[in-house]
Amino acid sequence: CKCDKGKCELKDGNTVCVCPPEFGNVTISSCKACECGKGANCTFESTGWFSTKKTCICPKGYSEVKEKCKGPCAENPCKNGGTCKDINNGFKCFCPSPYSGQTCETKADPCSLKPCKNGGTCTAKGSNFTCSCKSPYTGSECEKVDPCASNPCQNGGTCKVVGSNFTCSCKPPFNGTKCEN
Repeated sequence: CKCDKGKCELKDGNTVCVCPPEFGNVTISSCKACECGKGANCTFESTGWFSTKKTCICPKGYSEVKEKCKGPCAENPCKNGGTCKDINNGFKCFCPSPYSGQTCETKADPCSLKPCKNGGTCTAKGSNFTCSCKSPYTGSECEKVDPCASNPCQNGGTCKVVGSNFTCSCKPPFNGTKCEN
């Protein structure tokens, strides 16, 4: 048995040319590279004296498009700038913020997770949010208490936040922690 690029094997009492993976029998004694893509095999069918028709045998989850095996990402099913990755029998989209869903079709509302604490009101701004805080709360998520919110300084004194506490700058002639004297 002569077998170009393959090997001869005995099957059912006959010697046959068996082609390696990603090759197909172009004649009974010759193998040819399929060129269908990684992991794909093929068959060659004679369509005349010197012409053949190639048919790709694609791995599971892939389909033949113009004599090549294409995965589900070939047509880029991911929307809104998502990146597609072929995985076992399908695909996975990696979505940029604020998008989610199988094909990045859902725009997440940054306020849906209720980021504003202590009764603060959330306002969405694109993929970000801002919180309007109720007194005495402050901070990007209304998580801090503003010790000056209740105007503790008396007699026209000015309140200044120092860490989680406050100090009062008193107008003369007043003094004391809260300008009460």
